[in-house]
Amino acid sequence: MDFRVFSPVSRRAVMRAALAAPFLPGLGRSEEPGKPISFVRAVSASDIDAHAAFGWEVLSAVLERTRSTHGDYTLSMSSDPAQALRFRHANSSSDVQVNVVILTISPEWNDILLPVRIPVLRGLLGYRLLLVHRQDLDRFKGIKTLEDLRKVTFGSVKHWLDTTIMENAGLTVVTGSTFDGLHRMMQAHRFETLTRGVHQIESEMASIGSEPDNDIVVEPHLLMHYYLPVYFWFSRDPEGQRRAERVKAGLSAMVADGSFERMFDSRYGPVIQKYDLAHRTIIELPNPLLSPEDPINDLRLWYKPRT
Repeated sequence: MDFRVFSPVSRRAVMRAALAAPFLPGLGRSEEPGKPISFVRAVSASDIDAHAAFGWEVLSAVLERTRSTHGDYTLSMSSDPAQALRFRHANSSSDVQVNVVILTISPEWNDILLPVRIPVLRGLLGYRLLLVHRQDLDRFKGIKTLEDLRKVTFGSVKHWLDTTIMENAGLTVVTGSTFDGLHRMMQAHRFETLTRGVHQIESEMASIGSEPDNDIVVEPHLLMHYYLPVYFWFSRDPEGQRRAERVKAGLSAMVADGSFERMFDSRYGPVIQKYDLAHRTIIELPNPLLSPEDPINDLRLWYKPRT
């Protein structure tokens, strides 16, 4: 199995490369009969590495799990950072080298791409810790309900799904264009809080905490939640459907025997315990972007804080 590792890149680099990458003929051809099925993914932009790192471990486990039932496979990575973006817009791009991506939900992709609707992160992306200024901790201590949250100003990147979800819930959101920009805006007190996924918080707090005069901390008792699944997505052609069927079969088997949950607990159990999710006040927000096909009622698929 060929699985090369490349360094993370910025979203800006992804966009530049999407415009500049040369055409590489032949990479979109269908699989030859009798050959192992190939899975090719792109190097991830740095702002989604927290999703992708675990997701690709899951994909590798799924493919091994299904080797006896679905045959041999290859798993490799394109070094072109623009490929995830090109795959999402495959109808308008002739240079698509990858055939699987990890993405959150989006209505615009449903007609173009085929999701395997088993959430790769078990919904952890939708559990949001709040970053606040240390001087505001007493104020946030009094927040118990969604109505209380409506008195607070939030920061978010304009194109993030979180922005739509929070605005739909009646929260006041100040938008920026990049996460780095949001951090600077928060330091300038343009808004009062910034939410981050539980799986993202450790690396980001390490970076923030190293800055001089930093006063941003993780609020200790609140946890916002909305359903925000992250899926494996494939093309809708026969080859993509074949790949999706295999991944769905493998993931379903891992859900059924508990091995998927054990992988999740091994990776994220320590950070879940560190931030004591089970004893936080959880404030629920509806997600208007969910599809009726998203399996939010299948409790086996979703992480829930438990005491």
